[in-house]
Amino acid sequence: MRECGCFFVEFEESQAFDICFRDEEDFTVCFGEVTVVEHGYDPYQGPYEVTPKAWEEQVLQTNGKNMRDDVTVYEVPYDEVSNLYGTTVTIAS
Repeated sequence: MRECGCFFVEFEESQAFDICFRDEEDFTVCFGEVTVVEHGYDPYQGPYEVTPKAWEEQVLQTNGKNMRDDVTVYEVPYDEVSNLYGTTVTIAS
């Protein structure tokens, strides 16, 4: 049977640290996502991808938050349809 463990470490300032494991058998240690959090800021929990809308303001609540990645703003949706009178263009709808 394979057992897994998880631990979280929090520092007040940038510090180096050592971890020592003792076991009779070999095992693998993997370090997952590392998040650097500025003291006093909560993590951003909102979307990291957004598509602009024509008739609605969109605000990502990032002010005063720590973010784990860049925000991706996709291109404005654009569609053309030819008809009897010319071309109908739809933008950001």
